[in-house]
Amino acid sequence: MSATSTCKHSHDTFIDNDDPTTLKRLSQHRIATEADIQSAVAAARKAGHEWKRYSLSARRRLLREIRLRLMDRLPEMVDTICRDTGKVQVEALMADIYPVFDLLSYYEKNLARFLSPVRRSRRWLPPQTGWVEYAPRGVVAVIAPWNYPFQLAMVPIITALAAGNTVILKPSEITPLVGERIEALFQDLSEVPNPLVQVIHGGGAVGEALIKNEPELVFFTGSVATGKKVMGTASASLIPVILELGGKDPFIVLEDAHVARAAAGAVYAAFANTGQLCISAERVYVHEAVAAPFLEYVKAEIQRIRVDTGRSGDIGPLTDPEQKRHVQRQIQEALDAGAEQLDTPPAVAAEEGGDPPNRLNPKVLTRVDHHMAIMKDETFGPVMPVMTFSHDEEAIEMANDSSFGLNASIWSRDLRRAQQMASELVVGSCSINDVIKNVGNPKLP
Repeated sequence: MSATSTCKHSHDTFIDNDDPTTLKRLSQHRIATEADIQSAVAAARKAGHEWKRYSLSARRRLLREIRLRLMDRLPEMVDTICRDTGKVQVEALMADIYPVFDLLSYYEKNLARFLSPVRRSRRWLPPQTGWVEYAPRGVVAVIAPWNYPFQLAMVPIITALAAGNTVILKPSEITPLVGERIEALFQDLSEVPNPLVQVIHGGGAVGEALIKNEPELVFFTGSVATGKKVMGTASASLIPVILELGGKDPFIVLEDAHVARAAAGAVYAAFANTGQLCISAERVYVHEAVAAPFLEYVKAEIQRIRVDTGRSGDIGPLTDPEQKRHVQRQIQEALDAGAEQLDTPPAVAAEEGGDPPNRLNPKVLTRVDHHMAIMKDETFGPVMPVMTFSHDEEAIEMANDSSFGLNASIWSRDLRRAQQMASELVVGSCSINDVIKNVGNPKLP
């Protein structure tokens, strides 16, 4: 949770960053002014003119130095992520930090293969030899989200640096403390021009001002609505953008699936990180022949979840109070339209302070349909709506009945059948008999 405040002794404004678990003040961060942004872009360009001339071997050494620094600061980084987001330690470590180690190691090993000049020959009319060289773009603006504030900032930062660019990061105003720790990770690097990475704080206005200062590339992760604004602002100067926006991912269980395992996968995919995950299972479609046992297994799995039992629990509170209100509105709208809520009380053991104000227990809704917002619009919270289908074509049709196409999951013992269905889904990625693990794989697009 964040708010803005004005210092009594100056014209500076600040982000007041509160702990999602207690809503008590956690930190305060100065919001960047136009002069700050101009200065950051100028410094990034100056460092970039030098950095782009460094060899691939020098860039690999930088990646190794960052990897070792992160390893040395691992406990501090886990603690910062947990405090800033409210997520539990295992989620911070395994989902926010470990994918960054994986990417660093992958680039260290493969950078020369990716970025060395490539020979291209033509053998006729007339014979000809050409070379493809890869050049840095320049200053890359990274505008990061709050759900995975470390991973989803570090992945584009590392990629940009490895390619010879410099970076200005605007972390989410909801999780500014993580952004501060990221900046510290890149300060005073050895044998490279500084600053390669700078951090500026603020909300949408700061992000817009950063883009208007014309970086050479914008990398944004966040909502569809904000993504449209980012693209609109960048288009005025023809700045290329990379957008990773929302999801409403279908989770399909066929009648020949291992039902107990599919139910466990659905519970994990729907409720990991309290559902604050762009590739969470937000639409579950179950074959009518196995719907009843599937829901019974789901109920049993949910009752094992430890909600808000401190950092050793399974899921924590929602990071942003407004997100909790959004999720509750979708649930209530669905119930008012005829949906039913499954009785699934989780095993909760709140700490001595009582229930955190941002807590929301996992919910399962049945009797939902595609007229309801909870089946059409991104929820980003701990809710699993479940519909049934009678044949494969119906499941494919329902899964594709969406304006989102990020990820999907299919569960079946018949791999050929599942692969054929996966090819018919209009999504960027699809898992078979698994969930979520296909994200963060550096070997995949």
